[in-house]
Amino acid sequence: MMKATTILSMSTSARYCETVKWIRVHGVVIEQMRVRNAEQRPGMEWQVADCKSMSSFEDGRFDLMIDKALIDTLLCEDNVPDLLSAYFKEVERVMTADGLALFISFGPPDMMLKYFSPELTTLAVEVVEVKATSTKSATGKHFVYVGRRAKDAKCEPRRHSPL
Repeated sequence: MMKATTILSMSTSARYCETVKWIRVHGVVIEQMRVRNAEQRPGMEWQVADCKSMSSFEDGRFDLMIDKALIDTLLCEDNVPDLLSAYFKEVERVMTADGLALFISFGPPDMMLKYFSPELTTLAVEVVEVKATSTKSATGKHFVYVGRRAKDAKCEPRRHSPL
């Protein structure tokens, strides 16, 4: 029997999922999404939370974590290394041992991979390029940084061909 997948999303895009826990920093957005999805997606839960301190979730709770441009937002803040280190520690804490973390970004690997360094995270990261469907991307691509628990904290990021 296949076990149910538990997903944590740090975005407000809710098109293709049925049972998901969603978190955002802003309560107004959470309430709007709760109302918008109440009938069509009753299995979704919406919660205001801080990505650096997800204390309302127990260790190993989520099989899949989706970050849709949250990491891009965090890079605009002060003290980026400390902020990302705290964020990644929480991601690693709440994801299952065989879970995945998807960090979807406008940032290309030459800019972003330094933020997935062993000094900031123990996640092993692979990069997948995806053709952008909107004109918001200056490169015509989005980049998905796929994080898994590293067996060796010093593993090098791998790159995949564009989808």
